[in-house]
Amino acid sequence: MQRRALAVSIGLLFVAAPAFAQKAKSVEKEGDLEVVTLESGAIAKVYKPKDLRPAEKPGLVVALHGTSMRPDDMLTSGRRLADHRGDVWVACRGGTDIGGGFGWNPKGDVKDVAEMARYAVGAYGCDGKRVVILGFSGGAMIALDVASAGRGAYAGVIACSGPRLAWRGAAIGGMRAVAFLGEKDDQFPLSAEYRTCVLGNHPATCFWVMKDTGHQPPADVYLNDALNFVFDPAEKPSEKNLPASPDHGLAEPKGRPAPLPEFTQIYVAWKSEAAPGVSRDKAAAKATAEELLAKLRKKELTVEAAVAQSDDAGTKAKGGATTAEALQRFGPKVLEKAAAMKPETWELVEGATGYHLLLRPKNPAR
Repeated sequence: MQRRALAVSIGLLFVAAPAFAQKAKSVEKEGDLEVVTLESGAIAKVYKPKDLRPAEKPGLVVALHGTSMRPDDMLTSGRRLADHRGDVWVACRGGTDIGGGFGWNPKGDVKDVAEMARYAVGAYGCDGKRVVILGFSGGAMIALDVASAGRGAYAGVIACSGPRLAWRGAAIGGMRAVAFLGEKDDQFPLSAEYRTCVLGNHPATCFWVMKDTGHQPPADVYLNDALNFVFDPAEKPSEKNLPASPDHGLAEPKGRPAPLPEFTQIYVAWKSEAAPGVSRDKAAAKATAEELLAKLRKKELTVEAAVAQSDDAGTKAKGGATTAEALQRFGPKVLEKAAAMKPETWELVEGATGYHLLLRPKNPAR
């Protein structure tokens, strides 16, 4: 059955974050999920990955269930893929209650899905360039509709067992895309026509047939492969016949930024409650920090000698070594500067209570 079989659903769509977003009417906890209701009435269940790194902007997967299904059907395998890839998953609910499940109304639900995506980018700090919409069956049709309506706002779309005519009408241009179809799906007798609808007007699209598979989404492994295709512009579009049971494991995720490296920090504080024992004012702290920076850049001062003058006892005891997580306590400005730094270059940034001299190593710790 669709409801039991759907672990994840498949129509992927990447969106850029717009300038505004709907507000949440309510956000309620449900186990490891959050149930979000927007002021527009749109509803979704949200799963946040367990291993988000400090300061990381996660990707976002907006999952669209099939007809007569529910958001929970999208999150069974969604949890596994979220934790593997480091993405936030948002499973939207279709706007039409059809008894025991929900269906989709293109006239209103396309707008609701886009609004939920915009909300989630802001609410969960997601990367607006790595937003994905997953749709299975009827949900795949909505994913294609959203992609067509958005045109240049989306990077790619993937649909599993979506109506073939939805592909014919999809105005996705040169987006990278993947279409899945089961060999035992009711639409497979028309696979030649289906293939033409998928590939005819969409040159950057893959067409992947799943052997001995009915009307159901692909295994997690194949969905992960599809995500990697969309994120890797060097991978060429392909046609594949996939075994029902994958012959490989989950590939390393592409598109996820590398972990922030460790840093060397020298902290020059000014007099405040946060820096007991420091008597210099802000102007004196700035002058001291700028003098240290100049000497470090000219190699007139060793790192060890500079660290000895640091006002942060914790990093001072470690030779100045610190992490992105530790830098969070000094405020977002310091962390943002650290994330944007070039390797092997000393930089100076003003924090909430002092000046930070930061060095990013050439070979960051992983």
